[in-house]
Amino acid sequence: MNECDQVAVRVVLSGWLSSYFDGNRLIVSTTPRLADALPDIVRQVMDRARSPVPSGGMSILINGVQAQVLVQQGYVLQTDDELTLVPVVAGG
Repeated sequence: MNECDQVAVRVVLSGWLSSYFDGNRLIVSTTPRLADALPDIVRQVMDRARSPVPSGGMSILINGVQAQVLVQQGYVLQTDDELTLVPVVAGG
């Protein structure tokens, strides 16, 4: 993939997830097609963790909209879109 075929996306790490990183915001470069970009973005983010992040559910939002909805619509990422990773919280 050429650099011109990539977009820079801001990633916001919500809740306890940010404690595994140096801050709660990252910038990643990826392919514009959201369906292809999501696994790449998650991999890039997890590769930057200071220690292994526990596995579990996560909601992914793109500019405040559920990523799943946007994937179904064929969304194409734009430079400076904001992707928020929200870990699922369980407990009682």
